[in-house]
Amino acid sequence: MRAIIAATALLLLAADPPASRADEPPLPPNSVTAQHESIMQGLARLAAQDAPTASAARAVLDVMTPHLQKEQEFVLPLLAILPEAAENRVTPEMAWAVPVADRLAAERSALFDEHGRIMEAVGMLIATGEKANDPPLVDLGERIAMHAMSEIEVVEPSAQLVG
Repeated sequence: MRAIIAATALLLLAADPPASRADEPPLPPNSVTAQHESIMQGLARLAAQDAPTASAARAVLDVMTPHLQKEQEFVLPLLAILPEAAENRVTPEMAWAVPVADRLAAERSALFDEHGRIMEAVGMLIATGEKANDPPLVDLGERIAMHAMSEIEVVEPSAQLVG
């Protein structure tokens, strides 16, 4: 695990931020995107197994996939300008953020409801993992639950503040 974290840190430090036009948001923060990819890959692996736990993993995938797509569209891009916003550096190239922030404000309640459905499905995933005595499944479920809570408590409010 430490090797993965170290390699990821090196990639993040070496990455050049992409150039952005006023009508085009920058790429979302690598750290959040990597978390989403890791979670979805873990769920996909579990869902593809021929095991009683696969249906619980598919249920989480079914609610998370459209939710993460929405976050990619109108939550995470706003976080890409968080460092500049924190230093009160607003540029014309950030004009794309206005309609994105408006969409986030309009859909924030729906996102919150989706998190509730995600947490419900994750609760079933954890219960299924406990019943099957599958510690890796339980660990993944707990990791997803913590990630969902961080989105509710930190990620989405931060994106809204930036917008």
